[in-house]
Amino acid sequence: MPQPKLSDRTIRDLKPVPRNTLLAAGVKGLYLRVAPAGSKTFVLRQQRGTLVEGRRVVVNRLIRLGKYPGMTLADAQRAALSMRGERQPSATATVRDLMERFYSARIVPSHKRPEQTRHYLDRDLLASHIADLELRKVTRSHLAGIIERKALESGPVAANRLLAIVKRAFAYGVTFGLLQESPAVPLDRSIAGGTEEARDRVLTEPEIGLLWGIDATTCDHAALLRFLLLSGQRISEARDAAWGHFDLLAGAWRIDDNKSSRPHRVPISTAMRAIIEDQPRARYGDATHGPFATASTTAAQAWLKRWCTRNHIVPSFTPHDLRRTFATRLRNDLGVSFDVVEKILNHAPLTKVAGIYQRGDLWQQRVNAMNAWAAHVEHIVSATPAPVVTMIGRHAA
Repeated sequence: MPQPKLSDRTIRDLKPVPRNTLLAAGVKGLYLRVAPAGSKTFVLRQQRGTLVEGRRVVVNRLIRLGKYPGMTLADAQRAALSMRGERQPSATATVRDLMERFYSARIVPSHKRPEQTRHYLDRDLLASHIADLELRKVTRSHLAGIIERKALESGPVAANRLLAIVKRAFAYGVTFGLLQESPAVPLDRSIAGGTEEARDRVLTEPEIGLLWGIDATTCDHAALLRFLLLSGQRISEARDAAWGHFDLLAGAWRIDDNKSSRPHRVPISTAMRAIIEDQPRARYGDATHGPFATASTTAAQAWLKRWCTRNHIVPSFTPHDLRRTFATRLRNDLGVSFDVVEKILNHAPLTKVAGIYQRGDLWQQRVNAMNAWAAHVEHIVSATPAPVVTMIGRHAA
């Protein structure tokens, strides 16, 4: 059967396949890997020679470039061309040339979610007034202004992330002779809002009740936020989950693509199952989308920040604070053991020795903990009268 000519539209419409399948993506060595669960990932096939028992053997390896739709077909093709050395910046390289080369050579091969860095490059650097400026003309003042504006618009955390990317990118440019010295060297966190403090935000019971009272019929994010509170998992893991990742009969949610790179199963409580089953499949067009694929992670985070402001919740909380609330209250309110909580969160063992000796799955203990937490949340919500917060429109701000 002939392979379809890939475009962003054909990639979007691809259906899940019985086994992992590689589809050529228009640049030599570039493929789209389609998984049975429906995920679509761009990979670059590279050949490397090695000696085995005195004979030279060619070994193929696949380098993960990024996951669709976070990485578009055009992004993947540019990254593949750059990594194959088929497009190099000229002697008068611009900021755009440097960022594209840095992204392809340093970010794509080593970052699990390169699209996060891509967001900073596109929004803050490549859309700025210095994007097409020659590198030799870029000054410390140019970069400081961009980072300071990021701090004012998005806060110190985002500004610090941007600062780190800028410093790495210009250091890369110096290493490869694109400029003599980096204008980013003198910059420090003082222009980005200072040193970040570790968050310790845990929701109170009235706040849990207020969050639960958001009307899911008028807000696309309500179901996702409830699910995060009940499951204790990361927002990206819930939003990216396809329907095939949920085995409701076995009561297990499979998370293949996660921060720890370890296969992970999450017990599905009755309350979690009710939320999943309440999400209509037909709205998303095909099985590769999951129950919470209603909007981007960034949109959900921004909406929650605005919601906290409207409801005078100070300090505000984030989707990740729901994960912290889950873990803290599981330990403090319900007395669940540290090992069980860590297994649910899919955290790595604190020591190498613990990783060797604590290989038990603790599945039944995790099931019991998830069910106990769901019952506890139900008690909190019923015992804390919370007004139903209704917004006009699906994404009202």
